[in-house]
Parts: sequence; structure tokens; C-alpha cells
Amino acid sequence: MIKICISKIIKKIAIPIKWKADSLLLSIPKESKDIYWEIHDFYFTRFKTFPNLTSPKSYNEKIQWLKLFDQTQLHAICSDKFLARTYVQETIGERYLAHIYSHASSFNELNLMELPAKFVIKTNHDSGTVFPIVDRIDFSIENTRAAVETALIKPYGTENGEWPYRHIKPLVFIEEFIETTTGNLPSDIKLHCVDGKVKFIQYIWDRGRFTKEIILDENWNQTGLILDSSFEHPNQIPEKPENFELLKSTAEKLAGAFKYVRIDLYNENEKILFGEMTFFPRGGGYHSPDSLAFGSLLTFDTSKRLPPFCIQ
Repeated sequence: MIKICISKIIKKIAIPIKWKADSLLLSIPKESKDIYWEIHDFYFTRFKTFPNLTSPKSYNEKIQWLKLFDQTQLHAICSDKFLARTYVQETIGERYLAHIYSHASSFNELNLMELPAKFVIKTNHDSGTVFPIVDRIDFSIENTRAAVETALIKPYGTENGEWPYRHIKPLVFIEEFIETTTGNLPSDIKLHCVDGKVKFIQYIWDRGRFTKEIILDENWNQTGLILDSSFEHPNQIPEKPENFELLKSTAEKLAGAFKYVRIDLYNENEKILFGEMTFFPRGGGYHSPDSLAFGSLLTFDTSKRLPPFCIQ
């Protein structure tokens, strides 16, 4: 309790002082003050220090910089898991999109009739509200409805400066279930891109059991780096997909409009499907032993700063 009180006092005193210095040095408009405060509150709570925005070095610091200085309408559109599909269709084609069975602003408005045996229920505006349904007959509609409705009314991203989510109208949708040869959930291939080029790949598998992560370079070589310390990190490299170059170019086409974005793709049976686009993974709050190494890979130009989206 004492530590919490001290932390609150430090933030209450230090953030306004830092705001005065940074706003002058970086020409931050007053419209960004709320997000600036959220970023620093979040960062201090996680790391007991404040991010260096004038010369960011670590991965987490650069993510905070992006929240503040790289805001466009396209960021807001592509942060919406449902609206992002339009961008994907226009950029690389409809064949990369999983089928949508139904979508609505509330669970009760979904069409649950004539669904296949397996499907996935998702919300479009947050992280983690995903329900893979492997048996349409057995799944608990009431429990799922309660969880979805709770998620739909809960604000997301406001506590850490993830501004795009304020511009998303929450909805729920039912999506095609991606089948795998093993029967497990599909592996996540997360391609982290800077200025339209893949810089590293975060490969995640065995979700829901003993979730595993490996970090690969842009050519599918093991790096030995760890981004998410909460996962297991076995010393094994997944087999390089035969369609790896297509996988990579697909991500780079989607990433071309952004300084930095993580493109999540699935690649089962050599069929590439879009997952989502994320601009601030984990809010830039990874407890990673390699944050500086990842930061060195985010080589975007920090001398060019956009005004906040609200005044563009």
C-alpha cells in the first residue's frame, strides 16, 4: 500500500514536469496532453521509470513514441479487426480473408442459425476476446454471451494511450475456424514490419496449453531473442514454410503505409489468411530482456512527427 501511494505521488509530481520539458522540446500540442499522461502513467506503473521520447532506444520506448507521434485515420481503421478487412481486400485481395458468418453490435443480434460445426467468435475493438468454438452443439451460449457483452461495453486502450480504439465502434462477429492438420489451434505468424519491410517474425504456437514463442529474423533464422517472457521458449525452429516468400511479401504489402505495424497471418496447408494488424503490441509494456535489441530493429525516422489525429 505504501509503495502504491509513493508511486502515485511520483507520477503526480514528475509527469507534469516532464510534460513541460517534452512539449517544448518536441513541440507537442496541448491536444496530446491526455495521451501523453496515459502513456507515462502506464509506463511508470510497468517499469518504474518514464519513456525517453526525445531519443527512444528500447522497443517499449519506441512504441510509446509511435502512440504519440504517428497517428492517422488509417491506424484507426486497421486497428478495427472488422474494418481492417476492407483494407486487406483492397490491398492484397479477398482471398486472404477468413469467411464471416455473421456480425452485429450485440451478441443477441448475431445469427446463430446454420453455423458450421466449428467457428470463432471475436470482438473487433480489443485484445483477447476470442472464442474458438470446436463443437457448435456443446458450447455454452450463455457464458459466451456474458463475456462478449461485457467486452463490448468495456473501454479498451484508454489506460495506456492506445488512441485508435477510441474511434472504433464495438461489434462482435463470427468467423471461419481455421483447421489444422494436428487438430490444434493454428500457429500465429506475427511479422513485425518497419517502413514496409519485415524486420523480425514472432512465431507462436501451442496456444491454450503451454504457449511457445520463437523470434526469427526476416529470413526465418533463429535469433535467440525473447519478446514475451511469459511464454515458453524451446530451442527449436519451426519448419520454414514453402510459401515463405509469399507470406513475407503479403505482410510487406499490408505494412507499406506505416512506420511500424505487426501483421498477424495464419498459414495452414500453404493457405495464407489474415489475422489482424497491431500497432502497439502489448501497449509497449513487454518485460523483455531484449527490449534494446528489438528497439534497434525499429529503424523508422523519429524526426518526422505527425499532429494528433483529433486535429488533423
